[in-house]
Amino acid sequence: MVYLILNIVLSSSFILLIRWSQVRKLDVYTVGATNYIVAGLTAVMMIVPMGHPGAVVSMSGFWGAINGLGYFIAFFFLVHVAHWKGAALTAVISRLSILLAVVCGIVIWGESPCRVQAAGIVIACPALLLVGGRDSATLSVRLPWQSVLAMLCLFLAAGSSRVAQEAFKHMCRPDEWMTYVLAAFGLTAVMSVVMLIVRRRRPRIMEIVTGTLIGLANIFQVQAILAALAIFEGFVVFPVTMAGGVILTVAVSALLLNERISRRSYIGIGLGILSVILLNFTGK
Repeated sequence: MVYLILNIVLSSSFILLIRWSQVRKLDVYTVGATNYIVAGLTAVMMIVPMGHPGAVVSMSGFWGAINGLGYFIAFFFLVHVAHWKGAALTAVISRLSILLAVVCGIVIWGESPCRVQAAGIVIACPALLLVGGRDSATLSVRLPWQSVLAMLCLFLAAGSSRVAQEAFKHMCRPDEWMTYVLAAFGLTAVMSVVMLIVRRRRPRIMEIVTGTLIGLANIFQVQAILAALAIFEGFVVFPVTMAGGVILTVAVSALLLNERISRRSYIGIGLGILSVILLNFTGK
């Protein structure tokens, strides 16, 4: 349970700090680039002293690169969705993308949730929809059609990262996690450096500090979810982190970012808590 809680807290901080950056009028693209560069450098400093991480050109390196590419692409859509809909709904879409990994775990790798856990998965869906109702939008004006496309792309890009994490569990050895993490954040770091060079914008101190905090949370949340997958099945890990992350994000958004929380959103939070309890029924 410790690894599940760590992932919930750390992954939720990503969206919350990005939204905070928007509220504070920081350049979110610079913050995001700094985040991935810090995560990449941290991965190298953590992994290299532990020994040779293994060939990056391997199955672990491949799925790690897919994870990193999904993160990098999802970030750009996340920025737009957070601006239009706020941190709460952005968290809903991001967490709901975990269902792609859950489906792959059941269909491709033969995972089979029990009835109680299946009920938790079912309950998590309306919980996320209720939490992300229209009331949580940051803008009262009519949203552009591009917002729907951005939400769909965010769902697919974030979901590809979740599928990569599930694939690592089934197709790679657990001791190859160093290769996976290095490939994921090494790729995002390189792409972020290129983005900063192309944009030719000098980062401000606050943008560097915020990006550094996000980067540290980013890399540690990946390690937390990989550790959780070594203990629990994917159909437990992903829905639990999905529901728990939304609950935490919505709560902090309401308290610190002044986002409105409607009655239907509170009902969704309650259903989310119930789904977490059901999904942990096995007591593993």
